Amino acid sequence: MAVDPGLKSRLFSGRHDLKLSEALAGILDLDAPEARLAAAEQAVAAGLLSWAVGDAASGAAALGLSRRQAVRLRLCATLLAEMERQSWAMPAPISGPADVLAHLVDIRGAAQERVVAIYLDSRNRPLHRETVAIGGLRASVIQPRDILGPALQLPVAGIILAHNHPSGDTRPSADDLEVTRQLAAAGRLFGIELVDHLVVSRSGFTSIKELGGL
Repeated sequence: MAVDPGLKSRLFSGRHDLKLSEALAGILDLDAPEARLAAAEQAVAAGLLSWAVGDAASGAAALGLSRRQAVRLRLCATLLAEMERQSWAMPAPISGPADVLAHLVDIRGAAQERVVAIYLDSRNRPLHRETVAIGGLRASVIQPRDILGPALQLPVAGIILAHNHPSGDTRPSADDLEVTRQLAAAGRLFGIELVDHLVVSRSGFTSIKELGGL
């Protein structure tokens, strides 16, 4: 990667055409942002929100970041996650998988699996989005209560579950199908429909409902 010698001056100039990785490099080290640009690009490629949870310190160390810079990365990710939680809204009704994809941009290209639940009202209008898990969807780990919990606090009629496959292969695994079956059965006990379960990647998606899994 070529070092951009003008990055520091562009950061101080207040320009609005900075890439996310360039802005993050400035936050990590404003005195020498060029030296942190490669690490910032890797952090963004891995999914910036993923640095808000789990053992971010070891991952940051692998990027060559100091402890102080690792804390800055984690705080940036935490702030971004909270801003997303407070501002996220999808008022238009969802009629199919294509309507959901535009709202899964943050997970489609992430390097780590992330599981998201979208909670719908009786007219299929989204009420809330929750990141249920980061790191994988396994029937032995993800339980229906983890997904249904937020639904019981809202006037929810349906749920759309979605998760990414970093490999790019969106074919559902046995665990994907088992979690779908368990959640659909548990939801029926509370009068909540599992509308669909999408497996997504940067290049495509698979609807488990369209495969006949619901």
